[in-house]
Amino acid sequence: MSRLKYEMQKQDWVNRIGEVLGTGNVFVHKTTDENKSVFLFAVDVYRRLNYDITLHIEPTEHGKACLYVTISPTKGYYEYTLRRDDNPAHITSLIMENSNATTVSIRGCGTVINSLFKIIDVALHSGWYVQKSFMSTLTQTLTNQTKQRNTTLNVIIQRGSNVDTI
Repeated sequence: MSRLKYEMQKQDWVNRIGEVLGTGNVFVHKTTDENKSVFLFAVDVYRRLNYDITLHIEPTEHGKACLYVTISPTKGYYEYTLRRDDNPAHITSLIMENSNATTVSIRGCGTVINSLFKIIDVALHSGWYVQKSFMSTLTQTLTNQTKQRNTTLNVIIQRGSNVDTI
């Protein structure tokens, strides 16, 4: 007689993560399970709520990748997707004036990358540092079935210190 292993669903994970964070503790979980997507969908709920999340993927001696996830109990992670009509000075002020912000992800596509650098210029000279940056391509299929490829830059900045306190 075999016993079926209960596989947690997204809402189960959301509830479990919420219980841990609700106590003020850091949520930490590692898994080599085959189905990591359901867990990551739940983690993404907290990313969208501005919780700072760290993901690591490492090899194991069993030939399976191990996913390590840590979620901070405080909200300090913010994301901005820049658009053509966004004012870089306004976004910069939102970032600089938010004392809760510890990590900010800013992404832009095409010529909006110039606006992204206006924000980065101020941040780098105001106590922030670049944690990670990467380029990718956003591909859109237009109405005539041609593909438009746009260069996308994503820069993640981390608050190092408040320059006013140095």
